[in-house]
Amino acid sequence: MKLSLKKIVALSLTLAMLALTVIACSGGTSTAAGTTDRLADVLAKGKLVAAIEVGSEPFTFADPATGEYIGFNIDIMNGFCESIGVKLELAPMEFSELFEAVNNGKADMASANISRTAKRSATVLFSEPVTHSNGIALVLKSSGLTSIDELNDPSRTVCGPSGGVYVEIARELWPDAKVEEIGSSADAIAALKAGRVDAYLTDTNTSSVMMKDDDTLTILPEPLSVDTVAFGFKMDLGSYTLRDAFNNYLKIIKMDGTYSDICEKWYGAPWTPFMGEYGA
Repeated sequence: MKLSLKKIVALSLTLAMLALTVIACSGGTSTAAGTTDRLADVLAKGKLVAAIEVGSEPFTFADPATGEYIGFNIDIMNGFCESIGVKLELAPMEFSELFEAVNNGKADMASANISRTAKRSATVLFSEPVTHSNGIALVLKSSGLTSIDELNDPSRTVCGPSGGVYVEIARELWPDAKVEEIGSSADAIAALKAGRVDAYLTDTNTSSVMMKDDDTLTILPEPLSVDTVAFGFKMDLGSYTLRDAFNNYLKIIKMDGTYSDICEKWYGAPWTPFMGEYGA
């Protein structure tokens, strides 16, 4: 049975009030280390500013009819903001700018198709998994390619999202191939069809949308990686209250069925939890 929205709001606000009680006892809106408490700041402002990358369907993209930003990530963030009683303000930017935006205080949260890696965890505070996916190589069916091993050739060119982990993976897996960064999925498909690249490295969630209405594309059978996708927060002590409130919201919607509904809406299939994940 789903928890009602009223109960979700009550639970999330309880977390917020607990954090504010601690802050009040310490005499301000700062942590013991002198850094701004992010949750208290968001509640005081009445809004949460999210740095977003646009153009990555089904995560965040513009509705062709209205121009409004929609997607899996938008639904997750709107639900969280509603649960703590604040408005969501979106700040579109390049993927490479997301972490800088949260760490310099221009945004409270970084939201995109962000792979949670050990290297990135040294510079940004990550949430619990927002979703999971596999890294894959997307190619034209007419290419004749049947294995990712065939990409390690000087005659081959592969591309991945600019600033993303797949470019690094490609350079490790295929040192003999040419590796390029590309700005958007639409640019990647155009490059594939024009013969400028042999493979586009992306994830299963994104590729499912790209292949939905295009029967010229296929996925090479071997996965490149198993990705944990998470949202990012400023790497300081003051961010833990906001990050933990968001994590608790994820717990609630994974347990009450809301998260599964969002998955079915954008991925075309309900959520199947990993072992040890909330609801498993």
